[in-house]
Amino acid sequence: MKISGLTRTPDAPLFPIALGKAQKLGARPMTRIDGANLLKRRLRDAKLIGSYSPHSFRATGITNFLENGGTLEVAQRIAGHADSRTTKLYDRRGQKLLVEDMERIRY
Repeated sequence: MKISGLTRTPDAPLFPIALGKAQKLGARPMTRIDGANLLKRRLRDAKLIGSYSPHSFRATGITNFLENGGTLEVAQRIAGHADSRTTKLYDRRGQKLLVEDMERIRY
């Protein structure tokens, strides 16, 4: 909060844009496109290969919540989904079993 200056300017956006490589923060709020681009840059910098998006993290969070005893109804509320079918799209528990099954194949 101190570094961002938000304590001095409480009306400033909580997640402001970064101004190029100057390591300074702008006055406009970060959009979802800005966030997705930021994520892509960080993944590239970390040399993580794959097709990831903010939705990848959303799916991971929902799946982790459900694996640890959370209910679909509560996950739906947390995610802000009007329909539980949307929340089910982010549930990756079935895919994890598929990967474990595939690892049993020996060549």
